[in-house]
Amino acid sequence: MKKTNILLTGITGILGRHIFYELLHEYANNKKKGTLIVVIRPKAGQTAYERLRSIVRHRFRPAYLNNYTENELLQYVISIESDIEALDNTHFTTLESYDNLYVIHAAAETDLSNTSTAHEKIFVNNYLASKHLLEWCSPNLYKFIFISTTFSIGHYDPVVYDQYISFDANNHPVLKPILSHRIPYEEFKIKMEQELIQYCQQQEKKWQIIRPSTICGRMLDEPLYYTPEFNVFYLLGKFLLACSSTDIIHRGETFRIESNPTGTMNIVPVDYVAKTIIRAFENDAIDQLNAVSQRQVSVAYLLQSICSYTGVKCELTEHPPLWETMTEAEKQYYEVMAPILSYYLTLPVHQFDTSTLKEIMTDIPDIDVEKGLKDLYAFAYENEFRSL
Repeated sequence: MKKTNILLTGITGILGRHIFYELLHEYANNKKKGTLIVVIRPKAGQTAYERLRSIVRHRFRPAYLNNYTENELLQYVISIESDIEALDNTHFTTLESYDNLYVIHAAAETDLSNTSTAHEKIFVNNYLASKHLLEWCSPNLYKFIFISTTFSIGHYDPVVYDQYISFDANNHPVLKPILSHRIPYEEFKIKMEQELIQYCQQQEKKWQIIRPSTICGRMLDEPLYYTPEFNVFYLLGKFLLACSSTDIIHRGETFRIESNPTGTMNIVPVDYVAKTIIRAFENDAIDQLNAVSQRQVSVAYLLQSICSYTGVKCELTEHPPLWETMTEAEKQYYEVMAPILSYYLTLPVHQFDTSTLKEIMTDIPDIDVEKGLKDLYAFAYENEFRSL
């Protein structure tokens, strides 16, 4: 069996952590041989290695790792203690023994706001850091796998295909027409996609882009429903819980939310995305892949389910209500939350082409996220939307 040496970023994050768990399992049960190198920065008085160990022994780690001791799992892992943008020649000495390296770049700042502060943060921590990582690992790089987002396209057609980027007669990347990007997070994701392809073509390296949709907690692997952070659609429940606990909103009160009443959202379990990446990253026939659910979630059902936990009556509206008619909770929502959430909730009806995804996920059951939504949210409420 050939050695598969992998460098992985973002293992303290939502998706990167689950890619890490999947890879640990692959090495531990001898499906892969080689070394897993992780880049972790020290934080809050913890060294990189201490943070690594806390992830390996985490109380919510997947049950499929419970047959292995901590040391049995850590024997496959080498940690590099650094911020991505600070990786230098000294750190590169760790890679010198590993030719033909796969790099899975899952680290990202997930600030979804549209402010000058967010723009600068995303520019530095996502775009510049990704470019630096690519150039830093290039001497030993075989293939660079970039984790992007389905939202990098700027808008959705009725059918969304994997090939956001096509190629002209000279094999130069050509991006399909996009609308203006709503937020810096999306803008810099697609910019990095294009520059990754150009760089890898020039350096004769392989590349792959995988784009998850909106990520939710686990729905395949026990313990179910876990996610380290409750982001995006979870934010509404977090907001309503805070309003309820401070008496800004009361049971039975009507709460009006700008949305597309007939719209849908693609929500995909984090463990499903991680398994998709594990099945795709060595497949050179796949250059772009949307890691999505095969079934959409009704926006109306999503919002009504979320509001039901605090006893609030959800009213879907195609436009924001007039300011003078808003309740105090609505005013706070439209000031703070709507700039982030309204875009997702007002998307036109669309469906993803999952033909390639189905081919590589034949052994993984199709998850009905809408059916499991109440259990996902019950877990979030039980844990008060705290970081776990």
